[in-house]
Amino acid sequence: MGWETTRILRIYPKEKFGRFDIVKFCENIARTASGLSSHVLWFKNVAENCYDLKFNSSKSTGDLKYDPKLADIWELKSADQGTTGIGCHHLPQWQEGEYFFDIAQFKFDHINIKGSPDGIGQLLETIGYPTSEYDPTQEHFILDLPGHYEASNYYNTIPITHHPKSRVAKINQAEFLGLSGDTCFIEKIETHTENPIDLHDFLVFVNEDNYENYFKGLDTVEFQYNDRIVKRIQWISGKDEIRGGWIHSSADWWDNCMNKNWLGYYRAKSNFDFTRTDIEI
Repeated sequence: MGWETTRILRIYPKEKFGRFDIVKFCENIARTASGLSSHVLWFKNVAENCYDLKFNSSKSTGDLKYDPKLADIWELKSADQGTTGIGCHHLPQWQEGEYFFDIAQFKFDHINIKGSPDGIGQLLETIGYPTSEYDPTQEHFILDLPGHYEASNYYNTIPITHHPKSRVAKINQAEFLGLSGDTCFIEKIETHTENPIDLHDFLVFVNEDNYENYFKGLDTVEFQYNDRIVKRIQWISGKDEIRGGWIHSSADWWDNCMNKNWLGYYRAKSNFDFTRTDIEI
């Protein structure tokens, strides 16, 4: 079967929704995707005048058969345990081939930490955050810490609440943006702060020593963007003979993607307000 790939597409019809047949487009993907073990999911994003869809296949298969005169298509692609790439189909500045995809980077604006006071305190000490700012009676602490990371977004795309017989499923946005996967590792991270906060050692612990919890009582670390969870690292305790482990789930999407080419396109497409300061490129 070869490597497995999660493909996240955004389709901008050039005449709004009129002439682009999204169901036919998805059905063609389902017919041509090798090893399609879950559904091709899509929803009509009325707020942004586009379609969003995603699917998981073997070796990045699944033909995108469409007329480029009718739509522009952007794609986020992540092979199993591989860094997510970003590209755009059929625009002049992009060419098919080995270098079609740039490495994608994703933003977060704060980190939500849950667990025992000892576990939270140990994590804060490890990353160099002043523990004096943490109330040791709390089991929930929010780090107002913006930054960005490179990460995997490989996961199966089975619908959350329903399983239609068709291999193509229309779902709502809440389902589409639900956290998915268990090995969506954050690989490189940078914080946008003057203070020397370093998450590298923590990520080494939870990525490489996946079955050990060196932070006693630490349960969950959530990276959020605009009040939406985009990455979650959660300790699941073992039971009987089953070992505990860290689960890495993801909901990275277009709203927290900071690729310069994507943001330039998005701003032009949506008459973006260039005075906004919450977007960095």
